Amino acid sequence: MKVWFKRSLLGLVVIFIVALVGAAIFLLTFDPNAYKRKLEEIVYERYQRTLAIEGEIELSLFPRIGLSVNGVSLSERNSDQTFMSVDSARFAVAIWPLMSNQFVVDHVSLNGFKVWLEREKDGSFNFSDLLDDTALENVPATTANSGGWIMGSAHAAEVEDPAEGTVSTEPVPAEIPKEEEPGSELSKVLASLKEAVSPDTGKTQFQIDIAGLDFREGEVHYYDHILGGGGQIVGLDMNTGRMTFGQPFDLKFKGRLQGTKPHMEAALDGQALLRLDPYSHIYAAQRINVQVQGDVGSYKTEQLQLKGGVEYQSLVGVVRVQGMELTTQGELASRTMPLSDVQASLSIPDLIYAGQHSLLRIQRMALRTKGNYEHDAVELALDVPDVYTDSNSAEMKSPIVGSFIRSGVDSTGVKLRIEKLSGTDQLLRAERFSVDAVLKQPLQAWVLKVASPLVWQREQKELSWEALKGVFSLEDEGLPNQRVEADVAGSLTWATPVNQWDTHLDIGESTGRIEVDARYQPQTAPNLDFTMQVQDTNFANWIPSAEVRKQRGRVVSGEQQDAEEKFVGPVAGTVMDLSFLNTYTVQGKAQLQNVKVGKLTLDQLKADVGIGQGELLLKLNSTEFYQGSLLSELRLKADSSLRASVDAYGIESGAILEDAFGQTRMSGKSDISARVSASGHTPAAWLRSLSGTFNMDTVDGRVYGLDAFETLASVVDVAKNAFSSQLPPLALGFDLSRSTSFSALSLQSTLRDGVLSFNSMLANSPDLRISMRKPSSINLVDQTLDLILEFRLQSQMRNNANASLLKELFRVTVPVQLVGSLSHPEHRILWNEISSKLVQQALENGLVEKLVGQPLLDTLMDVRETGTALTKRVEQAAPSRSLGVLFRDLVGGM
Repeated sequence: MKVWFKRSLLGLVVIFIVALVGAAIFLLTFDPNAYKRKLEEIVYERYQRTLAIEGEIELSLFPRIGLSVNGVSLSERNSDQTFMSVDSARFAVAIWPLMSNQFVVDHVSLNGFKVWLEREKDGSFNFSDLLDDTALENVPATTANSGGWIMGSAHAAEVEDPAEGTVSTEPVPAEIPKEEEPGSELSKVLASLKEAVSPDTGKTQFQIDIAGLDFREGEVHYYDHILGGGGQIVGLDMNTGRMTFGQPFDLKFKGRLQGTKPHMEAALDGQALLRLDPYSHIYAAQRINVQVQGDVGSYKTEQLQLKGGVEYQSLVGVVRVQGMELTTQGELASRTMPLSDVQASLSIPDLIYAGQHSLLRIQRMALRTKGNYEHDAVELALDVPDVYTDSNSAEMKSPIVGSFIRSGVDSTGVKLRIEKLSGTDQLLRAERFSVDAVLKQPLQAWVLKVASPLVWQREQKELSWEALKGVFSLEDEGLPNQRVEADVAGSLTWATPVNQWDTHLDIGESTGRIEVDARYQPQTAPNLDFTMQVQDTNFANWIPSAEVRKQRGRVVSGEQQDAEEKFVGPVAGTVMDLSFLNTYTVQGKAQLQNVKVGKLTLDQLKADVGIGQGELLLKLNSTEFYQGSLLSELRLKADSSLRASVDAYGIESGAILEDAFGQTRMSGKSDISARVSASGHTPAAWLRSLSGTFNMDTVDGRVYGLDAFETLASVVDVAKNAFSSQLPPLALGFDLSRSTSFSALSLQSTLRDGVLSFNSMLANSPDLRISMRKPSSINLVDQTLDLILEFRLQSQMRNNANASLLKELFRVTVPVQLVGSLSHPEHRILWNEISSKLVQQALENGLVEKLVGQPLLDTLMDVRETGTALTKRVEQAAPSRSLGVLFRDLVGGM
């Protein structure tokens, strides 16, 4: 017995020594790097991806199997582009648990982990093949339908408390629509979620247990080909608690969000309780608490926090969100409406989406946002009640309501309401979609009320307002009836795959009609195509009277009602930012028939509008423009430069001036040609840089405000009465009841830096010739003019009532100067340049002495005579009077 025991013990020792020596030999001779190529082949055969291991694989066998590797990368499917890479990785596996079908990893450490995720245009992801179900071929079919961690069972469920984000085991409330209805889509989904809470234990599964993961300096890149943008998380540090498939574990992470489309630069910090169960196809995150601080797009967040829970069951395609709460504070640097002091919250108590069952359920989702826009308060609210849709039905317990309010001097209010949901997930219909909008300004209110059925077609992914009807109105005490309105009808369609809006609108205004067809694509470079027809429309009905507008301007500025209007020079005005011309593309055509803008009539007018490559191009063409024709072109560039041309032929200049400005200064059949250019970023800068040419030829016309024959007769009358005690008045006052006719007028002028200089002007009639002396100009910047007109009688005027006076000026040039304000010019006769013997004799015999002290002296004298010549003449004319007083009398009106 003792011999047998000694021999057995000796045998065990020998076996142990042989095993130990064998293990030592294996450890010393085994080279894991020899299997790199085999591993790469297996990965490529399975996933069509290239696995590359650049560094050496280091292996240890006892007491744990340890593995470390450097320079690992995995390519995209069938591509050389990198999908994932790791600078270095280390992990250790316990040996003895392998004997009991358990894979226990002591710790996993990854440094320099990088992954590039993409969503393709078809909606798939570039990692979808790695989640292929065939990778789990050994999983029983019953376990593939196991229930959710959040979903719970028929008796109890782990549900996040929306208020605290904690997990409870309270029974799920039975408040889901159709939940108890046999055969309903929701009951099927819930049944599939509940039927396998406990995994099938009929077959032993290989268990994986990891003590913890530790990621350092990781990067996650994401790009969305559908949205055309993306971002990345850099400097990602992440660690977990003990990980076992099917059991919850803690996750903590931090990093930085970065991106260009949209711009992102923000700190990211968060934690959650995760559950990964590839055997049951369940991936869940509970007790989510994520915080972001920094720039996200145009929003600068001081604090953004996300709390709640989410679960995804890949096999049945179910996503459920519970107790989700998003709160944030910050500033929105939007170009359209920048907001400061933003406070926003989004609450989603419960949401289920099951793609395979075409099911969507939302319960009590609420959005609240408020902030400040300039000096106004802004509020936005949206409430979505219990909404349910599936492949067979759709219903909504109460309307979806939303509102937008801007409070201030100019206030805006918009209310939205969606009612009576019906149909299926393929054809969803809201019986009424209504919008009420109000824009209030001081003493004025714009109102829009419109409603339509709303239809969603899932296959086409198209949203349509198929029968829009409403009213658009303006309330203003300056309107003829204090209120005007127009009926609105039409349709609107949004094709979501291409983000394209199509609309047809019919707008009826009293006896007129406006018809619009438009297509808009708000892409990175927004594009608008439209056609418009306007018939028998009087836009004057929508414009308050000039008196009311003028009175409002005085009230706003604080001026008195009887304050005299004075020109104080050009005001810079608002800075014009035309950079949007670099962004938008517009093509449009419009036809106007019998349209009034104020009193201006536009008939048979065609307009072509285009925006592209940073330039606005507007072309106008009419064959019935005030009994003539019109060709015009305007080019406006993003750098705020302007070029325009106007060619008009045979137009009635008197009628267009009366309609456009309310006064007729000139009439006749006119041909007009103008070319102008300007640059600058304010209206004043445009005016100062205005350059170009202006030419006009008019026949059978009349100039209003001055009767040349009456004025010339008054000149002779003053000269004849030089020795009378009282001089007769000169007919120089501006009076629209007076006029001078001509048979032909020709004018050529040049614009330079806002000054219109006349190269030539000649007006002829059988009895009179009027020309303009150079230099003569109108300063559009200062609103002043300095012109010298030369009148010359070409006949004896025997049939004129003043024929006896006018014959003294037959073939004599009489120069008249117009100087001063453009709105109220002064007329001055240059007496010393009149070659008439009567006038010269009157001047030599003391006409100047008679003119001294007259109230209209500045209109009688040549104001260009200054200095010693004027002083000498005054002294000679009235030596007994004070030189200062006489000089003041002579030039005081200047």
